[in-house]
Amino acid sequence: MRTTEIIVIVVWAVVACAIIALLIFAKLPKRNKVAKAYSKKVDKPRATEKKTVIEKPAEEVKPEPVVEKNTIDNLESSIEDADEQDNDFQEEEEPERVVQVVNGRKVFVQYNYSFKAKLILASPEVQQQYRDIINFVRPYGVKTSTSWKQERIYLGRNTFAMLVFKGKKLCVAYAFDPKRFEETKYHVIDLSEVKRFVKTPTLMKITSDRKQKYVLELLNTIFTENNLTRKEVEPQEIIIPKQTKEELIEDNLIKVYTSDEVTEGTVVEQANVGDIIRKNVTITEAKQLITDDSALEYVQVEESPSNKNTVYSKKDIINIDVLSKNFNADDLVNLETLKEKKLISSKVDYIKVLARGVLDKPLIIEAQDYSIDAIKMIVLTGGEVRKVK
Repeated sequence: MRTTEIIVIVVWAVVACAIIALLIFAKLPKRNKVAKAYSKKVDKPRATEKKTVIEKPAEEVKPEPVVEKNTIDNLESSIEDADEQDNDFQEEEEPERVVQVVNGRKVFVQYNYSFKAKLILASPEVQQQYRDIINFVRPYGVKTSTSWKQERIYLGRNTFAMLVFKGKKLCVAYAFDPKRFEETKYHVIDLSEVKRFVKTPTLMKITSDRKQKYVLELLNTIFTENNLTRKEVEPQEIIIPKQTKEELIEDNLIKVYTSDEVTEGTVVEQANVGDIIRKNVTITEAKQLITDDSALEYVQVEESPSNKNTVYSKKDIINIDVLSKNFNADDLVNLETLKEKKLISSKVDYIKVLARGVLDKPLIIEAQDYSIDAIKMIVLTGGEVRKVK
């Protein structure tokens, strides 16, 4: 072979080797990447499988709340649960006086109702609740005694429970530790911080037949734990007299408090909210200016036959100061307008109005429930309280 031909062959051989080497090196990184990617794919499914076994079932055991067909009990339970922010039992012995004198001759008054007076003026339903409780406890051999604010259920030095009123609702306060009933069906109110209820800090408000049943269950529990046995006793006929407010005042079962000395010729009448309307009101002022019973007289109950079987599935609360900030004077506040302003979720179908801050305008409010202080603030600024059922 010629020298030229040999050189050409060698050159081509070198070039061929270089090309092969480049191809080999070019492929090696790709294999590494594939290997790494495969490694990740193998590792991740293992971690995911662990998550699936441990975490996903936990999510699946949290179904959406099921709305039961027992609509009345569900609604009452909903009201009771939301209502536990309205636990103020710091009832004053003497209501704060309304300092308001018109023409120097008219004196406004506030009324302080005794337990007996509230029972006499109570609805037939509440009176029957009272009769059922008294006839339930009698077979255990306990005694009852009535003072100005309550009726005590006791034996010897042991007080087992007290019957009291919160507004127009009959309540039972038990000598139980409230913590005992946390997360139970009873939904009791903790009054441990209220001096008046030191010995009976566990309270249940009777708002339904179901609550009445629970009240009797807890009475049975406290008697049984104190080794009291139930005996056969004939039910007692409990007669509750029919008396007017004026007759109860004459019998000193309702105390009358005035804003000034009553002199001869003075016209005395109950304090009317219209005479003490103000541009703005705080919770403290509302408590002082009007009693619970007086405030409840201004609640308009709107009940429609078509809504009797309504099932409320999502509940929420709204505070007075939020309404004051987001609405103008004389605006209508209801579920629709609250949703329009995005103050509540679009899914909410039950709202409770609570007292907080300052209300500085009259509002017309339609809601399913209110705290008593919220009612006071609304009426004292000239608004309307419409309770929707």
